[in-house]
Amino acid sequence: MPDNRSLPDKMDFPSIIENDKKYHLLRELSTDAIVIVQDHRIKECNHYMAKICDYRLEEVVDTCFASFFHSDDIPLVESLSEGAITDPNGVKNLEAKLVCKNSHQINVEITAALCTFRQKPATICIIRDISQRLKTEAKLKNHRALDSIAALSGGIAHDYNNLLTAIIGNITLAQTYLDPEDKPFKLLGHALVASNTAKKLTQKLITFSKGGSPNKAVISVDRLVKGAVDFTLSGSNIKSSYSFAPDLWLIDVDQSQVGQAVHNVVMNAREAMPHGGHLKIAATNITVTESTASLPRGTYVKISIADQGCGLASEEFDKIFAPYYSTKVMGDKKGMGLGLAICQSIIRKHGGNVSVESQIGVGSTFNIFLPATHVHPAIKSDPAQADGSIRLSGERKILVMDDDQMIRELAGEILQHLGCRVEFARDGAEAIASYQAALESADPFDAVILDLTVRGGMGGKEAIQKLKAIDPNVKGILSSGYSEDPEMTGFEQYGFSDIAAKPYSMEELGIKLSKVLRSKPK
Repeated sequence: MPDNRSLPDKMDFPSIIENDKKYHLLRELSTDAIVIVQDHRIKECNHYMAKICDYRLEEVVDTCFASFFHSDDIPLVESLSEGAITDPNGVKNLEAKLVCKNSHQINVEITAALCTFRQKPATICIIRDISQRLKTEAKLKNHRALDSIAALSGGIAHDYNNLLTAIIGNITLAQTYLDPEDKPFKLLGHALVASNTAKKLTQKLITFSKGGSPNKAVISVDRLVKGAVDFTLSGSNIKSSYSFAPDLWLIDVDQSQVGQAVHNVVMNAREAMPHGGHLKIAATNITVTESTASLPRGTYVKISIADQGCGLASEEFDKIFAPYYSTKVMGDKKGMGLGLAICQSIIRKHGGNVSVESQIGVGSTFNIFLPATHVHPAIKSDPAQADGSIRLSGERKILVMDDDQMIRELAGEILQHLGCRVEFARDGAEAIASYQAALESADPFDAVILDLTVRGGMGGKEAIQKLKAIDPNVKGILSSGYSEDPEMTGFEQYGFSDIAAKPYSMEELGIKLSKVLRSKPK
């Protein structure tokens, strides 16, 4: 909307324009376009006005001022004429699209005020290019949208994971009472597959959770990328080819998250080529010597995914990474506008970035930049996970703290099935009191399983610190549906012995507990 402001009283445009020679110097030094409009025509302008429009100066002077703007903006621009600004000390502001000689459009802000030119009323207009400012504002709006999703998704994922823990845990527990050849066992198996699919969907929500850190490991790029691409293209009519540098650097990433990011880009390409085509995937080493807005200085692995789709217009390059923006039809089995937003969120959390190159009718290339690491992965071995067995020697006493009754009951059933005695607490305060009482008796707890977040009570992070003060040898397993919390990815520094991310199965909880108990003499 037009904005009317008042100039200071000492600003005398007639005197400045007619009598002050310094105006002419100021006009030519300005990095904004400056024009004097009289009778709707440009009577004078600086060289920057001609430059910004890609015209010669003589092509601009004595032409209709409004003709340089988009047709939709002409009525607004004409309102800046000397007859339309009634306040002699007033300033009028508006935004419009300036049309260049090559038809390129530039978003500009026009500030206009009355003046006198050759003893006749006129308007002086200062025209400023605001394209970069609008891009910055759009990015800030995009970030706010991501923040809103982050706040919402974290809570939803936590609640879903609690429900899935009860579902998956009870299914796997029920299967232990059945013969694998029985039909109920197989039906429960189908339900378990569906539940694990739902588990993967919650990971997409968790990707947006605030404050989370990826659970990183040093891996090779080629295996990760090829696995994600082949899986995504399975069953399609699209062929793929790979070109990986022979000396490709390693990356330190969350394999599941980055695999999801690659999957989202490839799925975007698959949908862009409904009739088939060829997808080219390449990975190379690059070194950024000077920091930019998109990438700080350092070494990176660049993953390029090029499709043969319909391509994108340049004005869509920034939009496609915004949440809920899609070039496809929205609805069932169509674009929901989150795939590329999730991809960008994942890669940025890893210290990298995603860019796009595209041409209408030719296709698009998405470039994923991930920081390289020159540290080789450590070889880890876990006997319990190596053969998938659960080893609990002797009867153990376990304390389970969780504010969700379903989770307490499930954990109790699983632990009793594994031969443990179980006691429960609803929050950290109850857990500390129970642990203290058991420690003072002849029947202490062998381990505690603590929920990270307790509504309206003490959570696992605070509780383990207090338990450590009581018993420095306490063995604590952290349990949470927020699998990307810093406490989950860096559990040891908070005093925990291991983690059990929700949703977990009977076997997963048993393996974690077995590992912790083996490290504590009875």
